[in-house]
Amino acid sequence: MDGWKDVLYARGPDEQGAARRCTDAHELCFWTTVLQLRGKNNVCVPLESEAGSLMAFNGQIFDGIDVESDENDAERLLQELEKTESEQVPRLLSKLRGPWSLVYWNKENNVVWIARDLLGRRSLLIHRPDEQDPRLICTSVMPRHGNGNCTPASPTRSYWEELPTGIYRCDIDSSNMEQFRADPLVRLPWASEELERLESWRRTDDEGSHPPPALDGQDEGARPYMEALLQRLRTAVRHRVSCVRPRQHWLDPQANDGTLPPSEVAIMFSGGVDSALLAFLAHEAIAPHAPIDLLNVCFADGESPDRRSAQEALVELMSVAPSREWRLFEIDSSLSEVDRNRTRLMQLLAPSDTHMDLNIGAALWIAAGGRGRVCIGKDGQLTFREETHVSVARVLLVGHGIDEQCAGYGRHRTRFRNGGWTGLEDELRLDMARLWKRNLGRDDRVLSDRGKEARHPYLDESVVQQLLDTPLWMVADLRHPPGVGDKCLLRWCAHHVGLVRCSTRTKRAIQFGTCLAKQSNARAYGSNRAANLAKAGSSSVSHVDAV
Repeated sequence: MDGWKDVLYARGPDEQGAARRCTDAHELCFWTTVLQLRGKNNVCVPLESEAGSLMAFNGQIFDGIDVESDENDAERLLQELEKTESEQVPRLLSKLRGPWSLVYWNKENNVVWIARDLLGRRSLLIHRPDEQDPRLICTSVMPRHGNGNCTPASPTRSYWEELPTGIYRCDIDSSNMEQFRADPLVRLPWASEELERLESWRRTDDEGSHPPPALDGQDEGARPYMEALLQRLRTAVRHRVSCVRPRQHWLDPQANDGTLPPSEVAIMFSGGVDSALLAFLAHEAIAPHAPIDLLNVCFADGESPDRRSAQEALVELMSVAPSREWRLFEIDSSLSEVDRNRTRLMQLLAPSDTHMDLNIGAALWIAAGGRGRVCIGKDGQLTFREETHVSVARVLLVGHGIDEQCAGYGRHRTRFRNGGWTGLEDELRLDMARLWKRNLGRDDRVLSDRGKEARHPYLDESVVQQLLDTPLWMVADLRHPPGVGDKCLLRWCAHHVGLVRCSTRTKRAIQFGTCLAKQSNARAYGSNRAANLAKAGSSSVSHVDAV
C-alpha cells in the first residue's frame, strides 16, 4: 500500500484506516482516507457495519436518503445498504443525488458493489484482472512510485482505466472464479426514470428545430425559464455550501500572519459569467458575516485576461453585495512551477495524459492551492494585502458542466453553423456523454490532491433536468454573437441579479484565460498557431516532449 498512502492522505487528511478480510476465494483489502465535511463525530474508515460489511465512500449525498444535519452521509448510506436486499441495491443507489463513488462489500452475500454517480463527478479508476496482474483494483487516484512507474505491475498507463459511470456487481464466491478472471464486473442499469432520461440526455421540448425569432432576456417568454433555472441553482448552491462540517480552522504559519479569518467556501474564479453567478448565489446562501474566497490563478505576471476580468467582477460583486467580505486571492504562478511539479501532476492526471490535460490540470492544481496576495472588497472599499496568504476553504465551487449544457465552446458555433439546431443538440449530447471521462474524473483527482473538495452546482441533477426542460433556443441561441447567444439563459440570470458586466463576458478556457497554454504551446510548438495545427490538445505529453 506504500504507493497509495501519500496520494490518498493528500486527498483525505482527517482520518485514514485499513481493513483486510479473507473469503473462500479472495482476499479483500481496503485502504481509505477521509476529508470529513459531514457529521458531528469523527468517522473511522473504512466504514464497517455491525454485520461486518465494509464500505469506502467518496462524495456527498444531497438528497435521496434522509441525513440529519449532525449525521455523516456515508454512515447513513451504509445503514441503508445493510437493510436492502441485494436485488434492490441498484434502486437504492439510483435514489442518491450528488457526487459520489463507492466500493461496498456485503459480507452476508459475498458481493462487492462498485458504483459511480451518473455524471461521474468523483474519480474512480480500475484495473481489471489480466495475465500480468490477476487483481481487481479500484482507486480514486493512481499510486505514486519512487521509480517512476505508474502502477505496481506495469510502467504504462494502460494498466488503469477510468471506470464508466454506473452500478457494477462483482460476485466473489468460489463458484465464480472463471467469470471473475474473464470479467468480474456486471454493469446494471439505473433503476430510475429520471436518471435514465439524464443518461440519454433528451430534451423535453423539441421546438429547437422550429425556433421563434431571436429573443433577449427581457422577453416575457424567456422569464419563466430564467426564474425556474435561478430557483434550481439557488437550491443547488445552498446544498453545497451548507453541507460543510464545522471544524478547527488552521492557517499555514509560513504564509499567514493570523490576521485573515479563514473561510469555509471558495469559488474557482475567472470573473466570467459562470463563476460570478456562483459567487453571488453563494453570497445569498452563506451567513452574512462569513468571508467568501475567490481563487484566481495567472501565469503572466498578473496580466492575464482572467486576472483582469476577476478584478472587474470583484468590483461588480461589491456593488450587488456590499456588506459581504469578498476576498480575491491573486495566485501568481509560472511555467517553471508547472515544470517543478510535473511528475506529481502527471500521476494525478493519469490515465489522462494529453498536452491539454496537463495545462488544465496544472492551472486547477495551483489555483486550488490558494496561495497568493489578497484583495479584500467590503462596504465599497478595496484593501490590498501584499503579504502572501493561503485560502483554507475546503469546499470549492466550480463551474464545470455549464458550457457543455449551454453551448459555451467555439466548436458549438461551428456545429450550429454546419448542422443547425439538430447538429448543436447532438454536439451537446456528445459533450455530456463524455464529460465523466474527459473532465470530471481528471479534475477531481487534481483538486482533491489539495485536501479540498470540488462541488458542481451546474451539474446538480435538478439543474440538468431544468435545462433539458427548456427549449434549446432558450438555453443557447447562437444566432446571436459570442457573449450574448452562448449560454444566453445563464447570462439572463446573471443580468437579473445585477451582474450586468459579467453577464456579457465571452468564454475563455482556463488554460487560455490564465495564459498558461500560450507559454507552454510556445515552448513545445513555437506558437499557439503551430500548436493548433499540430492538434496539441489531443496529443499525449510524451509525444509533445518528442516534438
